[in-house]
Amino acid sequence: MPPVAEGQQAIDQIDDQIIDLLVKRFRLSSEIGGAKRRSGQAPFDPQRMEAQQQRFVRACADRGLNAAMANQIISVIVAQVVVQRLEIFRSALGPGEDQPGTAASS
Repeated sequence: MPPVAEGQQAIDQIDDQIIDLLVKRFRLSSEIGGAKRRSGQAPFDPQRMEAQQQRFVRACADRGLNAAMANQIISVIVAQVVVQRLEIFRSALGPGEDQPGTAASS
């Protein structure tokens, strides 16, 4: 196999690993969201999310990746976690009820 094709195949395998890791991450996040809902906690903690983003960007930069790119990646992931958690909490509420931690329930 030519070097370019070998490199592309290796990239495809890495992409598959990234996808598998994202599936695991969102599955775990969903489990945490369910546990938070059952225990009456807010769907997410803005301070934890900010600390997570900073840790991710710093870890990427420490390994030689572009910090701005890392921030974009983790921002998309965290935004999807917010959507996922809100869906978990909405599914547990009756019609017209508000979620913990939202302006309408404060």
